[in-house]
Amino acid sequence: MRPITTADVDLVATLAMCARMGNARRVLERLRDRYEDPDADPQAVLEYGLCRAVYLINDPNDSDKGPHQVAAVQAFTRCLEIDPHWWLPRFLRMEITSVLVAVVPGTASEPTGRDLEALLSTQAGTAAAPPYFLSTHAARLRDSLRAGPVEEAVTAFTAAATAMNVAPAGFSLPYLDLPFRESVRLLRQAGHDTAADPVKAMGLAVYPGSVALQFA
Repeated sequence: MRPITTADVDLVATLAMCARMGNARRVLERLRDRYEDPDADPQAVLEYGLCRAVYLINDPNDSDKGPHQVAAVQAFTRCLEIDPHWWLPRFLRMEITSVLVAVVPGTASEPTGRDLEALLSTQAGTAAAPPYFLSTHAARLRDSLRAGPVEEAVTAFTAAATAMNVAPAGFSLPYLDLPFRESVRLLRQAGHDTAADPVKAMGLAVYPGSVALQFA
């Protein structure tokens, strides 16, 4: 399993800063040139995908969000062709696709489900599970809440969390807290506030800096 690295975290912070300062286009073009090289190294492929994923969130131009979304998924797919057990691109591909499933009627959910199962399988074979692995279990909770009984979904998530080391991840990347936020929203919408609160608390234990989760 290829884990999240300090270089990944630092790059995302730099990309977010570039987006806020108006340098996004120049950085995107530079990373795209490296990505489009047929001999691009795996890190260059990941960096372009991360760039598109970060700009998907930060780009104020709604007309650019579709291209960001498509390009990010394509780049992460290329990462997974290089290494099927690369955690970050698989998780991000799953989450970006999951947004489409939620908001675009008729979008197939099977690709998201396959990524989720692949992540769970990869994580099961990892001896020392980092705290951010709990995001995958939160994604399973979210998908289960969309499809079936609340009690069973929450019980499965609680069992997974109990078996893990729920502690601060030490960083926050876009989309990692998203399954927690969506699970909390779905539980509250269904009138299960008493179940939503512990899920929110576990998410904040891993990502204490998530403002969006604090207000979920």
